[in-house]
Amino acid sequence: MKNKTGRLSFILIVFITVIAVFLIFAKFVFVNSVLYYSFFGLIIIFGYIFIFRPLVFIEKMVSSAIDGDYSVTNSGQVSAKKEILGKTGRLGEELNLLFNRQMVSQESLNILFAASKTITSRIEIDDVISMLLDLVHQKMMMPSTCVVFLDDDGLLRIKASRGLTDDFIRNIHLRPGEGFVGRAFLSKETLIINDATREKSPETEKQVKGEGLMSFVHIPIIVNDKAVGVFNVNSRSKRFFDTNLVKTLSTLADYLAVAVGNSKMYQEMQEFNRRLELEVESTTEELTNTNLRLISKVKEMKSLNDIIFSATGKVEMNEMFATVIDKIKFVTGVSIAGFILYDEQNDALTGVGDFKGFELSLSDETPAILIKSFKNVSTFISNELFMEPSSDMQKLYNAYGATSIIVLPLVEKKTIGLFVLGNKVTGKFSQDDLRFLSVVASQIAGLIDRAKVYEQLSRRVNDLITLRDISNTIRVEPQLDEIIEVLADKTIRALESDYAMFWLVDDSQKFLMPLFPPVYAKKDIMKISIESDALITKIFAEGKIQTIDTLEFQNKAYNKIRELSGMKSHLFVPLEAEEKNIGLFCFCSKTQNFFNDDKIRLAELIAGQTAAIVENARIHNNLKKVNAELERLNSVKNDFVSMVSHELRTPLTAIKGFVHVVLNEEAGKINEQQKKFLGIVDQSSNHLNHLISGLLDLSKIESGLIALKLEQLDLADVVKKSVETNINQIKNKNIKLRLEIDKELPKISGDYSRLMQVYDNLISNAVKFTDLGGQITITVKEKGDFIISSVSDNGIGIPEEEHKKIFEKFYQVDSSHTRIAGGTGLGLFIVRTIVELHGGNIWLDSTPGSGSTFSFLIPKIKRAGLVIKL
Repeated sequence: MKNKTGRLSFILIVFITVIAVFLIFAKFVFVNSVLYYSFFGLIIIFGYIFIFRPLVFIEKMVSSAIDGDYSVTNSGQVSAKKEILGKTGRLGEELNLLFNRQMVSQESLNILFAASKTITSRIEIDDVISMLLDLVHQKMMMPSTCVVFLDDDGLLRIKASRGLTDDFIRNIHLRPGEGFVGRAFLSKETLIINDATREKSPETEKQVKGEGLMSFVHIPIIVNDKAVGVFNVNSRSKRFFDTNLVKTLSTLADYLAVAVGNSKMYQEMQEFNRRLELEVESTTEELTNTNLRLISKVKEMKSLNDIIFSATGKVEMNEMFATVIDKIKFVTGVSIAGFILYDEQNDALTGVGDFKGFELSLSDETPAILIKSFKNVSTFISNELFMEPSSDMQKLYNAYGATSIIVLPLVEKKTIGLFVLGNKVTGKFSQDDLRFLSVVASQIAGLIDRAKVYEQLSRRVNDLITLRDISNTIRVEPQLDEIIEVLADKTIRALESDYAMFWLVDDSQKFLMPLFPPVYAKKDIMKISIESDALITKIFAEGKIQTIDTLEFQNKAYNKIRELSGMKSHLFVPLEAEEKNIGLFCFCSKTQNFFNDDKIRLAELIAGQTAAIVENARIHNNLKKVNAELERLNSVKNDFVSMVSHELRTPLTAIKGFVHVVLNEEAGKINEQQKKFLGIVDQSSNHLNHLISGLLDLSKIESGLIALKLEQLDLADVVKKSVETNINQIKNKNIKLRLEIDKELPKISGDYSRLMQVYDNLISNAVKFTDLGGQITITVKEKGDFIISSVSDNGIGIPEEEHKKIFEKFYQVDSSHTRIAGGTGLGLFIVRTIVELHGGNIWLDSTPGSGSTFSFLIPKIKRAGLVIKL
């Protein structure tokens, strides 16, 4: 029993010793505590199964042998013992195999650990591949291994290898899916061949015969779920690659895939960094250049702003030119600067500034650079002007001392001229100068256009002032001679001319009579026959403004005047009024081609106004003569009317008196026929008396001698009295009369007899134009500060177009009824005059066929305000 216990203790000591050795070894191999403890557990389990139990079994077998449990006599037991010993030998072999595999596993772990350290410590993929291949080839003692990658041409080629011949490496170029390598790459699955002799393919034949390989494994290298290559490991032994080894190799392939991925990421990062560095470098350079350009641009903008600002306050063209030129010289560093502007009237280019006096006709056929630049809107630079053959450049070189020049067109909707600079002090003109000056030129073109607009506005204002001054020459009683002199002086100043002459058609319409200058006025020797063929008469007949430089008069006196005054330009301005020519102005200047389009336009405006003023003055003079004659005739008429009225009234009064004596049979009995005849005479006498009274009133009105005898009265009393006077006429035509008079009407201030005359005329007209059985309505009502009264009838009515004329003297409505009723046409005129003399107003409301209503207002007497003393 003691021996058994001792042997068992020995077995435990051996087991513990082996376990301790493995743990000490693992402590140095596995730095990671997790791997260490995992290995510890694995050793305990494997030790128990493959070491402790076999030792116990051997110990039993040995004890049996020692104790003599297997005798020769007992053959069955001997066989059993032998069988046990045989099994024990096989278990030993298995234990040795397991131990070897454990050692291989330990070596695999070491290799994986080394591979992990390689991956984490290396970035270059070539170094990682080389070290992994060395681990497999040397540490794992594999005869050959390689890494295959997909090349740019789409073929799989060996990237790196260990233990393979150069011929074999050169001959490997497979498409994905071709051969074992291609199949493993395409399928992304591990391919294991453990007996190459069984595989009948050119690839295996090369490997068996050329390399002596009997088994091999192809593991795809997968990065981001995409096969990028194949990891190949070979052996010269059959069935060499078991599951555990393949797993180890697969782990190495995974490590290689990570390394490839990291390498790609590293390469991409390096490429990104390289691009980033280039981008930063480029951006920095661009920012520097941009900053320099911005600084240059700011300087240019400041210079441009200085130029524009200096000219902003200058609205007068020449002043603006002088300011801009001085500023441009300072900013650009040139010694010559100016403008060559287009003169539309002369179709030429004219110099301004330092090029003052330069002229170049656009009709010039010689090839001129300035003309080309103007017409084609093109720029020009020359730093050696003396080499330019064109005549305009030679003129600038010789006359203005320009040795270098830059020309830029000035464009504002259309080309208005050229901007020219010369002799840059700091060097030659460059494209940068051209770019900057082009911007300046565009701004200056705007300034010039603005200045031109200002000048045009100024001219328009001056023209309006001139026209206003000319209009102011119209007087209440214009004198023709005085007006002509004033108009001539004002027009000479407006046109800036030196001299003027004026002719007016005489009353016979046969001659042009001179009225200005006054020294030649109305002199027969200076008059010009309209029927002559002289140039002046032709211009007068055409009625169009014309400019003439060379002028020859047929009249020697005018030629003498022209020669003495030295006039070189003449502007003829015909005057037209009411579609006929009435006169002719001639303005003269000592300057050739003086009268431009602006002056001609102003002359046209003045001509129309002057013609109206002259014609008005002439008409006024004629009217003055006619009015004087009319006043004389009116005075004669008034005297005649007054005389006739007085002379007729005296015998008419006697006739009317004797007619009444006879009709009243104061002189004896008369028969009915005699009464009828005398009644007609009496009626005619009344009519004649009414006519004479109307004529006398008209005479007084026109002479301003009519006067009112004002008194406080009740207008209702006047109405009633007038009705009594006209009641017989009303009854004779069986007319119904209605009176609508307010009670307690306020008093008015009026002339009783004249207001009676108003109602008599209105009621008489109403009776006259109302048919038998008609109706007349008379109203008197209070309305505000006035008394309003109306006389209405339902007679024939008056057309609307006659309403305003009905109150004019001697006017009668043109109708058969009017002609039958008769009348002088003075009644309503006198009525209106009397109403207006009372401070009132009269009007008519009428519709033909519906009657007429004559209404008038008379102001009532205003009561004095009540004053309360405190």
